[in-house]
Amino acid sequence: MRTETSFFTIRGTTQKSGVYLDTVEAFLDAEDFDERFRQIQREAAATPEAVQIESAYLDALQAEIQHAGMSGLSERKMTDFTCGIRICTGRFVDPDGIYFKEQLQALLKASKLPYFAVMTRKVQSASGTETRFLFTTHPESRGIAVHLTPR
Repeated sequence: MRTETSFFTIRGTTQKSGVYLDTVEAFLDAEDFDERFRQIQREAAATPEAVQIESAYLDALQAEIQHAGMSGLSERKMTDFTCGIRICTGRFVDPDGIYFKEQLQALLKASKLPYFAVMTRKVQSASGTETRFLFTTHPESRGIAVHLTPR
């Protein structure tokens, strides 16, 4: 998946990778987030492994939302969700301005599915407060890399 790959860096000879902090932040903050999200979604839909991963995570998150009765967090508010082979991304929208970072992390933990690096961003939009998120799902993609500028 070409778009998904742009988030990652390969470190050393072990082929372990991490997401680039600034790349993920730019994605989560982007004014054209919808377009970028849909690109990932299109690529994922054409990849059978990604479709299976998305189904597993979405089913687990929705089941946990219902089971835990998370206050303020309901299926109708998770307006977008998709997974590639190594990431899942999406957003919650709340007209009341609730930030879902802690709830998302609680859901992931309770779902018993693996997740590693989790990044969220609170963004104001015409529909309310969006909590945009991206998390990694593959054990070799557990790090967060920072681009360093030479002095």
